[in-house]
Amino acid sequence: MTGIAPWSLEELQTVATHHGETLVDLFGEQKSADYETALLIAGPLRVTCRLWPGQPLAQHRPGDLIAIKGGSEWVVMVAGDTPTPQACTVRRLIIEPKPDRPRRFAILDDDIDVARSLAAGLVELGFEATAFATEAQLEAALQFDSFDAYVIDWVLPTGTAEALVAKLRSQSASCPIALLTGKAGTKEVDERDLVAAIEQHGLLFLQKPVTASIAASQFSAAFANR
Repeated sequence: MTGIAPWSLEELQTVATHHGETLVDLFGEQKSADYETALLIAGPLRVTCRLWPGQPLAQHRPGDLIAIKGGSEWVVMVAGDTPTPQACTVRRLIIEPKPDRPRRFAILDDDIDVARSLAAGLVELGFEATAFATEAQLEAALQFDSFDAYVIDWVLPTGTAEALVAKLRSQSASCPIALLTGKAGTKEVDERDLVAAIEQHGLLFLQKPVTASIAASQFSAAFANR
């Protein structure tokens, strides 16, 4: 039904017949005035949907799907043991997937200008990105937010980012994480530690100065391989 797998006409007819529909009903366009925007509640799930409410129900059985109007809002829910006043039948219910949101990046570099520049470049490419200057700022943000990918400066004021990377990896085994440094090959970076972290945690590596387009290309490949 989503277009990913082919359906034969006979299979579609079987589905339509099972639900008491015709093929015209199954594929016919519904006028916008025919439906109501509703909230489907099923346990902890809350999903916005399109609802075609039916007639008021004199009574219903536990487990029936019912629609209730409160003020100007419609709610669709599974009926419980207690009768629900003013419940209506559900003629049709359509749930459509939300459009894909942009990937969200967290950029950590003790030089905030570097972090902001890379974040701005990623935003121009259609991503969302937030710049952080300290490990503490990033960890505070993670208490209330989440990210799809990380760019972490390997050399931080407190030492290397190995502990931070290990923590991020423990939270997600597949989230793309890139180490960023312009000090590889210098006395400030022990390349053995850098390589060990990359291999142990499955990291990407970006060399300063890095452009947003180069970073995006590496991350796009990493997202595709997850």
